[in-house]
Amino acid sequence: MKKNFLLLLVITLIAAALRFYQLGAMPVSLNWDEVSHGYNAYSIITTLKDEWGVMLPSIFRAYGDYKLPVYIYLTTIPVALLGLTPLAIRFVSALAGVLAIPGIYLISRQIFGKKSLKVGEHELPLAIISAFLLTVTPWHFFISRPALEANLALTLVIYGVYFLLKGREKSSSFIPASILLGLSIHTYNSERVFVPLFVVLFLLANLKKIKIEKNTLISGAIFSFFALIVVYQVLTGVGTARYQKLKILTDNAVYQIGEARIKSSLPQPLAKVIHNRPVYFGTTVLKNYLSYFSPSFIYQISGVQDQFAIRIKNLFTLPICLIFLFGIFYLFKAGDFNKLKSILIWLALAPLPA
Repeated sequence: MKKNFLLLLVITLIAAALRFYQLGAMPVSLNWDEVSHGYNAYSIITTLKDEWGVMLPSIFRAYGDYKLPVYIYLTTIPVALLGLTPLAIRFVSALAGVLAIPGIYLISRQIFGKKSLKVGEHELPLAIISAFLLTVTPWHFFISRPALEANLALTLVIYGVYFLLKGREKSSSFIPASILLGLSIHTYNSERVFVPLFVVLFLLANLKKIKIEKNTLISGAIFSFFALIVVYQVLTGVGTARYQKLKILTDNAVYQIGEARIKSSLPQPLAKVIHNRPVYFGTTVLKNYLSYFSPSFIYQISGVQDQFAIRIKNLFTLPICLIFLFGIFYLFKAGDFNKLKSILIWLALAPLPA
């Protein structure tokens, strides 16, 4: 354990060096989201109000895209200490990227235990290998340097899932899991879809191992509190601003459905069965969902915004795909389907928010 701790410490320090080196200068310029994070954090520090004059909001109007609050409130700390600088604005994301390294180690310990892989004459624990791979993985290095809510949310989910897995043995671990996962749904919009679904499926997959007791009930109450705030925001409309811009059933889509029904050569009753809102919505969701597993998306040939990628550079890479497939094969071969379930649930749910 001492050797593992020292290895993990060295790997984490390497991760910190990679993620903090010239953080204020590279990327070369703040993007519009980073500017918004910084200005709102500065406004909270100086006036306790956001840029629109709202006192300590639970959701930030920003540019009309209604940003979630956790990243901005955390950014008030480095902005207060370092001033309103690119380094201060990106600090939380870089720190989250560093903390993800011991987080992935802990998850890997839960999944693989003390299992090792022989590399030359040395036995390296799979958990250590996982931590090292995440440290040098291009996509994780890349998203840890700009101020990205998605990166902070990922780290919260990593630790939240770790404590969920641990909760099967010790119910008190469900309490930090509920806090971390609850915070994640107030960090990035995708987690508002992913996290509740993951928690429900995790509970269903582990019903026999989870006992209804004091710690479980407290955890449920904590997570419900975070979820109820989301419900309130959805009902008042501020929580659906992003959805309204990107939803599938727009007025234009509804018009196209009607036009396709009229122009259809099929009899009208059958045309109504094929050309309608539920069918259009379902087929579009399925097509979009499958596109996230296509080579063109995985290798960033299509569908990636410029501020989240490097042009003509693939951040995912073939070796990462091969390592992933090796890990799945390893768990199948070991016959540990219970642990494999959590990974496959995570993978299956990941594209759903988009």
